[in-house]
Amino acid sequence: MRISTLQRVGLGLLTLSLTAAMATPAWAVEPVAGLDYADLYIHKYLLTNISEAGQPGNGTPVTPPASAEPVQGMHFDIYQIDITSCDVDSLAGHHYKVTGDTMTVTNTLNEVVATCPLVGQTPIVLESDETGTAVQLRLGRGVYVVVENLEASLADGTPPTDPEGNPVNISRQASPFLVAIPMTNPEGTGYLAEIHVYPKDEALKVTKTVDVDAAHSVVVGQTVTYTIESSVPEGVEKEKAEYWLTDRLDEALTFDITQAFRATGEGCEVTLTQGSDYLGAFEARVMTVRFSAAGRAKLAPCATVKFSFDTTINSRILEAMRQDYTIENEADLHIVNQDGGGFTAGTNGEGSDIHTAAIEIVKQGENGAALAGASFKIATSAEAALARQFIKENSVTRELVDSSQVTGSQLPDYVVTTDAQGKARFEGIRDVVVNADGQPEGQTYYLVEVKAPTGYNLLTDPVGVLFTDDCSETGHVRVQLVENRRGFVLPQTGGMGTVVFTIAGIVLLGAAVILVVSRRKSTRD
Repeated sequence: MRISTLQRVGLGLLTLSLTAAMATPAWAVEPVAGLDYADLYIHKYLLTNISEAGQPGNGTPVTPPASAEPVQGMHFDIYQIDITSCDVDSLAGHHYKVTGDTMTVTNTLNEVVATCPLVGQTPIVLESDETGTAVQLRLGRGVYVVVENLEASLADGTPPTDPEGNPVNISRQASPFLVAIPMTNPEGTGYLAEIHVYPKDEALKVTKTVDVDAAHSVVVGQTVTYTIESSVPEGVEKEKAEYWLTDRLDEALTFDITQAFRATGEGCEVTLTQGSDYLGAFEARVMTVRFSAAGRAKLAPCATVKFSFDTTINSRILEAMRQDYTIENEADLHIVNQDGGGFTAGTNGEGSDIHTAAIEIVKQGENGAALAGASFKIATSAEAALARQFIKENSVTRELVDSSQVTGSQLPDYVVTTDAQGKARFEGIRDVVVNADGQPEGQTYYLVEVKAPTGYNLLTDPVGVLFTDDCSETGHVRVQLVENRRGFVLPQTGGMGTVVFTIAGIVLLGAAVILVVSRRKSTRD
């Protein structure tokens, strides 16, 4: 069992405290705070990572980690130990379990080192308030074992909650801990009139990540691997317990249910086998992985379990109604404990979102008018554009091939043509790539006009388009304005233009002849 931060309050001083507790001073007329009794304050917090708990306390108030959330509604049972029948020195540094009127003490190897009777079977029962605090005033001399009772907290149908009133999902509880009264203060100069203890629970958590590069930018046809990691709760091996994962997959992800899932335990040495330890199903876009009794028994010593599977990006990522060309994906962990209490925890989407991108061409003339009918191809470098090594497209699957990187493809070049609004899009491209230093950076593309609008000149040079290293604010779309100028229109042979020029020439020639004749005649006269 995992041990929380403060399971043993001042156990290094336990022997000294117990000696003082058994020797009632004859001179004491009135009970003395700290010596004859103390106020016990139990501060209940939930941590997302139990490693943040820090070192065991010394009975004085401490500041909890920033991520700690107070838990309201947690029950605690306080039992007094009959120290006259128990070896005091054997109690420190071990694990404690209460059964009936007995406390069993075991070491890290789960070996029994002591058995201590309790003073009765009826505990003092406390419940934490909205600040996460449970208080027992004037707790008398003695040694006590404090047991966090999650089952009792759930029995009334109202689970413990966080400050916002949301039910808390607990993966690992704080283990029982000991409190001795009197308890010497840290300075060794007296006894604590108030004893503060901080048993911390680890939150039930589940995360989902995707195995792509740091840019999280993908293309149609790419295979991506998702990994779900979830807490393994205490009691997962119990007969009536249940443990399963669900993941609603986006329609832009092609998933093959016949593939082999991969599950591994973390913090333990176990081998999980599909079919016997867990089963997978896929129905109505929901993938389910359910662990069997055998699988749950294997998971019991594990801190977490990781589950991985493969998907393929399909063309539905390019659908017009999709927001930002993005695939958001979340998973849920479901647990039913031995007593029938249910918990569900979900991922928040961070770390698992992936996206593709687009370049939107806006074609205009000199006066800003939209130009339809302009066709473009696209390349991933200036050299590739000049060499006519363009990106190619499978018009059925929408998969792309960069001919500057892959030779021999028989696919046609990816071509787009502007519509009546002068717009066209290259879709399904990466906006961000990872550089040699492993850092995301914007990708540059080069547009080559291969057909100009009627009456306009064809562009002579490629148009460079640079994405920034974060295009999320623009929906992963880079808008590029491309302007054209009108060309010189030469007359067609035998056309009206030729007739007009011919007539004009004859008229001019005739006028010149008349002018010359007139001048000669004037000279004679």
